[in-house]
Amino acid sequence: MFGFPLKEFLYLVLGFGFLIFVHELGHFMVAKWVGIRCPQFAIGFGKALFSWRKGIGFVPGSTEKEYERRCIEKLKAEGVKPEAKGPHTGSARYDTDVVKEEHKSSYTGRQMFAVGDTMGLGETEYRLNFLPLGGYVKMLGQEDMDPNAKSDDPRAYNNKPIWARACVISAGVIMNMIFGAIFLAIAFLIGVEFPAATVGDVIPGMPAATTFANEHDGDLRYLGLREGDIITSVNGKPPEDFKDVAIAVALSSSKSTVELTVQRRGVAEPLTYLLRPQRQTSGEKLLSAGFSAGPGMDIAGIKDTPGPIGDWISERLKQFPTEKRQPGQSIRISTVNGTPIETYVEYLTAFDTSAGKPVSVGLTDLADETTASFDIASQPTLVPSPDHPANLLGLVPAGKLTLVAKDSPAEKAGLKVGDILVSIGSVNWPSDTMDIIELLAKDPKAPQRIVVQRNGMQIDIGEVKPNSEGKLGIAVMPALDQPVVARIIEDTPATALNQGDGFMPGTMITQINAQPVQNWADLQRLVAGFATWSSSDTAQLDLTLRLPVDQAADENVKLTLNKEDFSDLRSAGWVPDHSGYIPLTRFKLVKADGLGDALGIGMDKTKDFVLQTYITLARLVQGDVKIYNLRGPVGIVDTGTKVAEQGIPYLLFFLGLISINLAVINFLPIPIVDGGHIVFLIWEKISGKPPSEKVQAAAMYAGLAVIGFMFIATFYFDVMRLFS
Repeated sequence: MFGFPLKEFLYLVLGFGFLIFVHELGHFMVAKWVGIRCPQFAIGFGKALFSWRKGIGFVPGSTEKEYERRCIEKLKAEGVKPEAKGPHTGSARYDTDVVKEEHKSSYTGRQMFAVGDTMGLGETEYRLNFLPLGGYVKMLGQEDMDPNAKSDDPRAYNNKPIWARACVISAGVIMNMIFGAIFLAIAFLIGVEFPAATVGDVIPGMPAATTFANEHDGDLRYLGLREGDIITSVNGKPPEDFKDVAIAVALSSSKSTVELTVQRRGVAEPLTYLLRPQRQTSGEKLLSAGFSAGPGMDIAGIKDTPGPIGDWISERLKQFPTEKRQPGQSIRISTVNGTPIETYVEYLTAFDTSAGKPVSVGLTDLADETTASFDIASQPTLVPSPDHPANLLGLVPAGKLTLVAKDSPAEKAGLKVGDILVSIGSVNWPSDTMDIIELLAKDPKAPQRIVVQRNGMQIDIGEVKPNSEGKLGIAVMPALDQPVVARIIEDTPATALNQGDGFMPGTMITQINAQPVQNWADLQRLVAGFATWSSSDTAQLDLTLRLPVDQAADENVKLTLNKEDFSDLRSAGWVPDHSGYIPLTRFKLVKADGLGDALGIGMDKTKDFVLQTYITLARLVQGDVKIYNLRGPVGIVDTGTKVAEQGIPYLLFFLGLISINLAVINFLPIPIVDGGHIVFLIWEKISGKPPSEKVQAAAMYAGLAVIGFMFIATFYFDVMRLFS
């Protein structure tokens, strides 16, 4: 109904219920083993939905009434007198308290238990409660919410030695660890796919784009990560997949660096980058190096894309809709220039060596092996810079809108895809989305005046107010399809454009050395070609400029290049034009070779996840991870349901991860959770007596406050995340 994944949600609920069950089962089994009487074993909180007790069987609600009724009748029939010494207190002092008041009896718990045992009635009620958000084992002489709950019964929790009580408390955590490892082992026995440890999009201005490889400072060919780089090591350890890389970056400290080693096409030796992560200004606002997982050979079409590629992909999807395709029946890049290829690196290499010419790319629909070839344009990368946008000899392209989100403030204001941004707020001629993000981060609520260039004319859009999330709903990329210069970088050959009245943003380059220029691909091809054959220490380029002024005559400017400029131009490359299709993220199947290997992977992952959880908590204290990055029950259910939609192995992996996290959180030294009880046992071992009831009560309220705060905070951020 309404597209809600009910089946997956139910799977998740059952999985959570099982995790709670095994946790409490651990407490229960060890409590029985050390001889503690356990009146209740419950899943959930609140009143019982149904319950079972030996000698009584299954009943709606609780078996307690029937148990007490039978015991009282037996006691009266045998003429046993009540031993109550005071009124019922509601605590667990079963040896002195009267039984429940509805029976109008003064028999004590001690009397009830004794006669119940002789009648063959089970001492434990097994129950499922109405609110399935946890569980508990009620042990004689122990109540989480009542430090006074002690008993004189030799089978009471409080009368057992410290080692026995420590075993009982630890058993739940150990069970979660064991079953977390088992879930992971089963998941990897079936096989789970994760994004491969390769580099995809690199965000301009972020550390992944502005850091030189070790021992290559100043050489622009080694500035930043590149799409297609294969990550071979992160902090000295080979990553199994991109998840390992992302976690290492997100859980790093803002004062430390992440060491990344990559293998790059065309470079024999591995390259090492020391990246200092920065906090994202949007989204989860985690620490980030500024790059995503790399693509593979499978592609997806772009909706409503005109032209032969869009038509062919649309026709294939009509014949074989996505929902009817079997696993592996994707549309895939299969050849370049008629040569079969198997890797994305081979695909990129064809464009690297294209010298700006189109590359013939063959696509194959694996649903029926239909193939087609298309000429794909080579897009210029320009020359990267650690301090400035990518440019050519200091010439920076204008930025254009590549996305205007539906119903966004930008769309309502009249902005359109293809508009060149002249100004937005205090930023003139922004080149990419990061310029906009940084501007909005300063004051997310402030309206921004926007001016664009459309069809050669400047249009004042007026002030546009960001939405409640501080976004305008636009994406900006360099306008490489038209040779418009937004600005020039000082101390570069482009400073020659400052002659006369100075440089005018929006100037268009129409010719280089009398060769026509229609876009930045022409610019890069002509400039790079000129640099390759020039053998002198300096050389000049003749540029013809068209100023953004009506009826202005074209101007000629000479740019002087030196050897350093020639060297920098060597870093300008070529990449595929993906305006007709999108390469999808490359995934790697992680699958064990048999049961033994699966158990080994499960134990290794358990160790890794335990360490990651503790690092997360440490980063939370340090401030590198924020509370809004955490997930509460709502966020876990939302994420888990989405994971479950990917299949049973992914659900098992998620449940294994949650089980391990539950174990770690439960063992923290917070009162009312298992770790808090262990702290009290250590106190008792050292001092020879347990903490006073006042200390335990104060600790309990403090623990409740911490847990309550975290619950409310994560609930708020989970709900806000869902609605946004």
